[in-house]
Amino acid sequence: FPTRRSSDLGGYDSNLNRSNGATVWRSQYSCFDLDGSLFLDKQGKTACQDIRIPATAEQSISSQMFTYDAGLSRKQPLSGHHYLGINVNAYGNIYPEHREYTEHNISFQPAYHYQSYRHQASFEPVYQLSMIGGHAFNSSSGVQIRYGYEFSPRTYSDIQIQYKYDHYRAENLRHFNGSQISMFTNTVHRFQSGWMVFGGYDFLQKNSLEEVDSYRRHGVRLGVYQSFDIGIEASFQAAYRHTRYFDYNAWFETTRQDNEQVYSLDLTLNKLAIKNMVPVISLKHTRNQSNVWLNKYRRNEVAIKLNYVF
Repeated sequence: FPTRRSSDLGGYDSNLNRSNGATVWRSQYSCFDLDGSLFLDKQGKTACQDIRIPATAEQSISSQMFTYDAGLSRKQPLSGHHYLGINVNAYGNIYPEHREYTEHNISFQPAYHYQSYRHQASFEPVYQLSMIGGHAFNSSSGVQIRYGYEFSPRTYSDIQIQYKYDHYRAENLRHFNGSQISMFTNTVHRFQSGWMVFGGYDFLQKNSLEEVDSYRRHGVRLGVYQSFDIGIEASFQAAYRHTRYFDYNAWFETTRQDNEQVYSLDLTLNKLAIKNMVPVISLKHTRNQSNVWLNKYRRNEVAIKLNYVF
């Protein structure tokens, strides 16, 4: 059973609640002023009217964090090009100062694999569970298929298509229940110089019980990787995602659209390894632009990790 683990020596998250602390003024028809007093006309009768009221997002929360990522995989040959396999993965973020945001995730995927000289394919049932603040948040189950093709010893492409159904545990979140259909493509090419480029196109459609919570997302990724003689491996990736919701939100008075940018850099310091433990410096910046004021935010994450395989 090949196993990988990544533990965090320490890290920092500048905006773990993805908020901006902004205040906007909205029009609302009311019979009461902001101080709670009743509107009255000259005759002393109630006189309701349009007023401007403030709506404020919570302030962004920053915190020390610890992250972990552990995986277990196994392939059992059957005959010829056929295999059975299993993958178990657990990962999460721990915020000691704000435990209500601590999250844990686990996935379990038995699989059938086919592998030949140039072709790889698999069929995998998928089971996932997420916990936030020590309580079950949601679970999902479904299936995914993968197909990969090796064009040459230096170029490889694959595509993954997944269908799953989400079940939210809290009563006030069950309107998010529904199916997800996603597709991810990836291509990797290594140059003779040793530089590697990789990237792909992502698609996701979320169908919630209510149209206002349903959306379609398109995204692209592009990254580079290089291993340097000084004992450092560097990987940089930039991603852009556009999300459009299906229905008009009356409270926000618009149909929500988001444009998200994510930039990440990982530096693996092989010369500082102790036995099988390799330190990694991980930096991540997220910027979400939205036509809904509440959903605009920026977030920076810094972590120093120890990766090891056994």
